[in-house]
Amino acid sequence: MEVEVKLRLPDSNSHQKLSIILASFHTKTLIQENIFFDTTNSKLSSNFAALRLRFYNLDSYCGLIESSKIIQRVRREFGVGENEVLVCLGMFRNVRQVFDWKGLKLELVMRLNVRVKSLRRIRS
Repeated sequence: MEVEVKLRLPDSNSHQKLSIILASFHTKTLIQENIFFDTTNSKLSSNFAALRLRFYNLDSYCGLIESSKIIQRVRREFGVGENEVLVCLGMFRNVRQVFDWKGLKLELVMRLNVRVKSLRRIRS
């Protein structure tokens, strides 16, 4: 079982200080890109849901195709019709430093940027 606790640091100086304190416990650093999708009429968000694709280290590829199990599950569970398209709402990137501290996995995350891409349709 995984339990996630998020603590918001007040500023970049606090982030830097914590990073220095934890430096000897550092195990890896991941670059992540998160891309969000919904239908043109916001069917997912109106059901408090989102379709997020997460890429690690910016060298991975992920494509949505008609037979995608993820898309079919979204359609089934949220009533997204076959003729409805998914559009890209936006994305953000972050750097996630991973630390092994006293048997716990700690992750220190810094968001790099937030941007909204032009709406890109995905027909599936």
